[in-house]
Amino acid sequence: MVDAWDAADDARRIGTRTHTVGELFAIEQPLLAALPEEAFETGTWLGPRVDRYS
Repeated sequence: MVDAWDAADDARRIGTRTHTVGELFAIEQPLLAALPEEAFETGTWLGPRVDRYS
């Protein structure tokens, strides 16, 4: 379903802009930096301790 929504969003126009979302992304895409080769953690894992005082 997400892929279908993404494809449909490429044809959407924002306000009165002359280009669609997909066309504007095609212009911007070559200017984006490449993703890093190594994997990275996007969050922090916490192990909180809970007792009757907190």
